[in-house]
Amino acid sequence: IKKETFYNLTLNDTCTVDNDLNFVTMHDSVSVRDTLALIDGVLNLNTNVFTIINSLSSAIIGGSDTTFIKSETTPIAGYGFVDWKIGANAGIYRYPFGKSGFFKSGEYIPVTFNITTTGDVSGAISVATYSTVVNNLPLPTGVNNVDRNGVNNSSNTVDRFWIINSSYTLAPMVTFTLTTTTSELDAVTVPQAQRWNSATSL
Repeated sequence: IKKETFYNLTLNDTCTVDNDLNFVTMHDSVSVRDTLALIDGVLNLNTNVFTIINSLSSAIIGGSDTTFIKSETTPIAGYGFVDWKIGANAGIYRYPFGKSGFFKSGEYIPVTFNITTTGDVSGAISVATYSTVVNNLPLPTGVNNVDRNGVNNSSNTVDRFWIINSSYTLAPMVTFTLTTTTSELDAVTVPQAQRWNSATSL
C-alpha cells in the first residue's frame, strides 16, 4: 500500500500461497477516516504510520491470531506506529497487534487502553511494539539499559518493548494492558510494566 487516505479499509487477504511473505505491506504512511476491518491476513506496517482518524473505539474491527497489524520493526530500521486520533472520548481502545508465524498465523498481542476520564479533543495515542532476543536487544531509542538497582535485569524482563506516545495537552485517565507472546515471557511469572525515565536513565 502506498501513501493514501481511505474512508474505510478492509483487510481480507484470500491468497493461498503458503509462504512467510504473505502480508499486505505498507510502503508509506496510510490514514483511514472511518473504519479499519480486519477479516483475514496481516497488515505489515513496515516502519510506517497507520493513522485512524475516527475517534470512536469502534473504528477498528477484528483482530485474532490470523488477522492483525504487524509492527515489529526495531529502532534500527524505524518503528511502525498505529496512531489513533482518540480525542475527547472514553472507552476501550484496542490496537490489534500480532507477531507473525508462518502463513497467516501468529500470536495476537493487542495493546488495550481503557479510557475512563477524557482528555482534550486534539489528543492522540500512538503505539509501536517489537520483540527482542533474550538479552532485550536492541533497546529502544534513548534507552541505554534494563537494569534494576544498577544490575542488568534482562533475564527477568520480557523480550518485547512498547513505544507509546501521547499528543494530549490535557491527558486522559487511562489503564492499559500489554500483551506478549508465550515465548517472550521467559521466566517472568508475574509481569509488570516498567517505564523508562529519561531524566534518571532508569
